[in-house]
Amino acid sequence: MTAITAITAQNTRGVLAVAALDTSMVQAQLHCVLEDLGVDAVKTGMVPSSALAFETIMALTKFAAPNIVVDPVMVASSGDRLMSPDDTVHIRKYLFPSALVVTPN
Repeated sequence: MTAITAITAQNTRGVLAVAALDTSMVQAQLHCVLEDLGVDAVKTGMVPSSALAFETIMALTKFAAPNIVVDPVMVASSGDRLMSPDDTVHIRKYLFPSALVVTPN
């Protein structure tokens, strides 16, 4: 199951735009999946804002999600940043402490 946090406009040359989804939509997706199916493990991907990082960990905590793997996609293959330096601080603050494994790119 998946919860989408952002969409990007990018190609092999770079990232043109990044649009984070509204936190209420991401929260609704997470709650929908976690309360219906439960999970044995969770892998995050791009969480492009501090607000989304906070909402994500709150949902994972509420539903006692085990085996959290944090893959903080912060930079695209082209080298373009996908989030601000301030937001990367919040990813480390909110998501890293609950992670079983962190796989930064």
